[in-house]
Amino acid sequence: MYEPESLRLLINCLETIEQNLQTKEKFLASYHLQDNVLSGLRELSEISTRFAWGFMETNTINALYRINILVFQQLLISGVIGIDLSKIRLVTSECLPIIKHEVSLWG
Repeated sequence: MYEPESLRLLINCLETIEQNLQTKEKFLASYHLQDNVLSGLRELSEISTRFAWGFMETNTINALYRINILVFQQLLISGVIGIDLSKIRLVTSECLPIIKHEVSLWG
């Protein structure tokens, strides 16, 4: 399932992303907020590989999958297609509450 340390890392990562997501206008205007969210998404993508997805609800698996695809498309191959900050904020805003809800049930 998961190790307590991995769960702590995941919760901290989710909180960091949420705190820096802000409103769309603030997010798009601040390189600092953008950098914090992008770093958090990279970390979330890595941490999510440590969990057994089989015990998660389908909505959470789908949300993590969307985050992982977003990280791959927008961050890892961004030199090819460019980073779409509006898409990053939209997908993160949709997926984060789903992931946070399930993680809150684990504790």
